[in-house]
Amino acid sequence: MARTITGGWFDPWSIPGGVDPTGYVKGWAAQRSLDVLRRSGIRGALVNAAGDTASFGGPQHDVAFRIGIVDPADTQHLACVVETPGRLPRRASTNAAGT
Repeated sequence: MARTITGGWFDPWSIPGGVDPTGYVKGWAAQRSLDVLRRSGIRGALVNAAGDTASFGGPQHDVAFRIGIVDPADTQHLACVVETPGRLPRRASTNAAGT
């Protein structure tokens, strides 16, 4: 399908065994998302692209840090937004990839 969509420019089966570029693409997409956020003036952000994360900056002293919690029943929406007082909480569960 990729070969057809790209007019033959990308053929994941052109090498023996093929190649799955999805990990690279997710990392690239997360970095591009951060570029957009930086340009908007945000001081810090973390982007989770299905378990591949990218971040910059961080919480400012004495400023609440907002974290969006994805709804596990509907991953296109947030279940809630949590504000923490000036520092990030510890990781509480597995990531989106299940690890």
